[in-house]
Amino acid sequence: MIKILNFSPAEIRARELYQRLNDFEVWRSYKPLALGIEKAIFKLCNDEQFPGGSKKVVQKVLRMHTGHDVYRANVSRGGKRYPLDAKEGGEVTSDQIAHAAKELKAG
Repeated sequence: MIKILNFSPAEIRARELYQRLNDFEVWRSYKPLALGIEKAIFKLCNDEQFPGGSKKVVQKVLRMHTGHDVYRANVSRGGKRYPLDAKEGGEVTSDQIAHAAKELKAG
């Protein structure tokens, strides 16, 4: 039996954007992202005329990524935050470390 999956247009665009962001090592390796990273993602979508780079899609992609256990584990270790270009983008704060650890534990 063949199961047909019905994805919404926003879901399809979110998956395409996620794939595009996988071209960035920072994204692929789930390093802690710089605060305000959504602006860089919007700029990328605009610069590349990426279809479907709406606020809803970008927020969905960020929730998928930052909700991943590997991302949470990396944030819970603290250290540097990174923009897409992998240059330093600030530090993970102690409150952010505690929150990530709590979310990771809650599973």
